[in-house]
Amino acid sequence: EEEDGEGGAALTGKARHSQYVRPLEARNSYLIWKVFGRRLDGRTNETREDDMDFEGGPCPPPEAVTKGTVRPLSNEDRRTLVRWTDTGAAIQVMGHPPDPEAAGDSPFRDHLRPTLSIRPHPENSDGLPRRIVLGVFDLDSGIDPKSLAVRVAGPGGEALATDLAKIDNGRLEVPLPSGRETLELVVEVADRAGNRTTRQVIYRRRINR
Repeated sequence: EEEDGEGGAALTGKARHSQYVRPLEARNSYLIWKVFGRRLDGRTNETREDDMDFEGGPCPPPEAVTKGTVRPLSNEDRRTLVRWTDTGAAIQVMGHPPDPEAAGDSPFRDHLRPTLSIRPHPENSDGLPRRIVLGVFDLDSGIDPKSLAVRVAGPGGEALATDLAKIDNGRLEVPLPSGRETLELVVEVADRAGNRTTRQVIYRRRINR
């Protein structure tokens, strides 16, 4: 199996953040070896000549913990570092960029679309409802109150709602036009980071036979 050399050059095509951290591979990261106090890759220092050797003891050093200079790492502390490494070791240098929302593909950018629910669901609706109830929520950057659009589908579709000014704790009632056999709606909402969720629903009048 090919490994990174001492200089950190990725023979396997998996680059390191540094010589101490290999993203997605906690067992092969020197940082994780140090917090556990031993190699975790199933090898010894003598197994290969072109990889990094484990030297010294665990971090923080036991003598520093005994003196009270630093606190010991808990098992959860160690596991947190393992999870961070195995999930990609996401980092952001302070001031580059200062605004996480301007970070492009930064892992700190809000990439999640907002939640949007529409009730009643067409399959559970007894014909054409007089109104629909929208539920909207976004955990990270929050809902953009001016982003809501509820309109009748098709060219020149009638706008039924255009903002969230009347929203109550993530819930908004929207009256629907009456006197139609079929009503197709498009509902859109976005968060403050620009992520958008769109739903399309069709309600049909039921004919009693």
